[in-house]
Amino acid sequence: PDVVMRMADEGHEIGNHGVTHPQFTRIPPERVAAELGTTEAAVNRITGFTTKPYFRFPYGDRNVGVIAQVNSLGYLSMYWSVDPQEWRASNSVQSVINTVVGQSGPGAIVLMHDVPKTIAALPAIIDGLRARGFTLVTLTELLYPGPVGRL
Repeated sequence: PDVVMRMADEGHEIGNHGVTHPQFTRIPPERVAAELGTTEAAVNRITGFTTKPYFRFPYGDRNVGVIAQVNSLGYLSMYWSVDPQEWRASNSVQSVINTVVGQSGPGAIVLMHDVPKTIAALPAIIDGLRARGFTLVTLTELLYPGPVGRL
């Protein structure tokens, strides 16, 4: 709860990812709804904000049916364009930096996890992307350029 509140206080957008990280294509529709609803309720209780409209499928595991269900629940499924696979033990902090900085282009969405390797790589990633002329923005700013209020 403290981290989620800090994220909200700092102006980060908070999307939904489910509560137990299942493969959504392998669970029944009732559990899909429960995964999203439980996370939404917890984030709303802690921050007063909604996780809508953004949702990312754990493992990127999705199909037409679960995408339609997630959409019907008010979410827009987001996918990434750069995956540094920082969760792999064999990938060093430097390889994570190189992957993100080297593979990112205009409109890139980078998949990252809250793990020590990501935290260690992030300052160099930010510096490297800025050195390449990129501006880091929220999903809302990426998808809806111009003045948009907080969702």
